[in-house]
Amino acid sequence: MIKTINVTKTIDVPAEKAWKAISSIGGLERWFPVIKTCTVEGEGVGAVRTLELAQGGKMRDRIDEIDYENKRFRYLRFEHPFPIKNYLCTIEVTTAPGDRRSTISWSVEVELDAVPNNAPDYKPCPGASIALQVERNEEDKAHAVMVDFLKNIISDAITAIEQDLRNSMVR
Repeated sequence: MIKTINVTKTIDVPAEKAWKAISSIGGLERWFPVIKTCTVEGEGVGAVRTLELAQGGKMRDRIDEIDYENKRFRYLRFEHPFPIKNYLCTIEVTTAPGDRRSTISWSVEVELDAVPNNAPDYKPCPGASIALQVERNEEDKAHAVMVDFLKNIISDAITAIEQDLRNSMVR
């Protein structure tokens, strides 16, 4: 089951400054409390960043696009501890109305693990189809929890980016 998660926030930081931070590839530990360290192998498109998680485990991303003109950044998370098959993220930064503001649009396409749809139609006992439906309903709830979890992490990260950049503008 493929889900698209979109989080868009306007922040009180100029677009150029927000873009510079996001397109730098590294430094995610400043914005995501769950990340202990962020290391980057290579430069630009094709670079791989490794994110060590604070509670153990790691995630790895391959940078697929850095479009400086349109301020768009895309990466594929190919290693992670989540019940997700595919994780493709696109971040875009645009200038927002008002003095020194920008909008960050963070979109993630994920393929969540699913109950196989090829379960046989044969019902060996009364209630078997109900059991499968309950299992699918529980899976839907689990997917909703995962989507909410990702939305919250992204939203919190955008807020942390804003705070980090605003603090650096004051210094």
